[in-house]
Amino acid sequence: MGRRHPEYDEWLSPAGRVIDSQLSEHQAEGFLEGYVLTGRHGFFASY
Repeated sequence: MGRRHPEYDEWLSPAGRVIDSQLSEHQAEGFLEGYVLTGRHGFFASY
């Protein structure tokens, strides 16, 4: 994983990660559903 940059990553948790590419939309929706079920917010953008 890439390093955190404090000047623009101030709200990124050291343990948090971003999935920026996922080939299967079905799998990406599953990841998002699991994330949202933990009480967090997520955003799913499809083409």
